[in-house]
Amino acid sequence: MQLKKVKLLVTLLVFIITVSLSGVKAFAYISHDTGSVGGVGVYVGSTAFMYYADATTTGTVPYSGIDASVASTYRYVNMYTGEYGSDYKYLNGVHGVSVSFTSPDDCYSVNIESYHVAEYNGGLWRPITFQTYPNTIS
Repeated sequence: MQLKKVKLLVTLLVFIITVSLSGVKAFAYISHDTGSVGGVGVYVGSTAFMYYADATTTGTVPYSGIDASVASTYRYVNMYTGEYGSDYKYLNGVHGVSVSFTSPDDCYSVNIESYHVAEYNGGLWRPITFQTYPNTIS
């Protein structure tokens, strides 16, 4: 058990040093887009953090009445074994929807890929967002 903690601390320390030396200013990157459907603005985005990720499809005006959905695949890797895994979620609703993921123990994020749909007043928009977490292989 102690060896696992030491390995985790060393991994985190190497990660922090690498990020500090690379000049990266944030620990997450966002892949997002904005558009318009049926005259209403829409925001879509996927965000990957070290241990979790989320995806959103929403109208930019509160209670816009858009039909929104998001289908996302979250990929992660075990920091000790190198084995990859994934999780999938789908959600639809009115005004906006969001899904979130948390990596299993001893794992960190690799990427999130999301397929968004926004419909309103006869208009349809189907963007795709993709976000890779830094220092991972996608």
